[in-house]
Order: sequence, then C-alpha cells, then structure tokens
Amino acid sequence: MSKKESTKIIEELYKIANELQFEDSKIIGLAQDITKVIKENGVIDWSKRDDIKARLRLELRKTFMTYGYPADLAKLEADRVLAQEERKG
Repeated sequence: MSKKESTKIIEELYKIANELQFEDSKIIGLAQDITKVIKENGVIDWSKRDDIKARLRLELRKTFMTYGYPADLAKLEADRVLAQEERKG
C-alpha cells in the first residue's frame, strides 16, 4: 500500500471517527491494523478468489469491531476497504 493510499484511508477513518468520537491515537492504530490485515492476507490474485476475499472481509470486520465499531458499520467499512483495494488493482 502506497503512502498516498494509506493517507486516503486515514482521511476516511478520521471522518468516521469524528462521528464515533474516536481519539487520534485510536485512528492511527486502526489504520495500521487495517494495513497489516491486508498485507498478511492478500495474495496477488485475491480479488478474483472468493475464499481470499471472504477471509479478508472477516479479518477486516473483526479489526473494526475491536476498535468499537458496531457490527453493521464494521461490515460496511470492511466492504469499503475491499472495494477500494479492488479499484486500486
């Protein structure tokens, strides 16, 4: 993940965090954990393999929920991160 892409994710998380009243350090930790999940679980053709996408989605949801996101919002955010990664190519 490039610095530009990380910055975009962090900006999105700040927007959501303001709604949920997160602290800055918590946002940075969440962004780092999301990056870690993607790096650890992503493979070259992950966007074409449903099993890999499902595993990534699950790990991202768990990460969001660890940071206090409600389950429904965690699902939406996990889907948003995956869509963003797919567009990236």
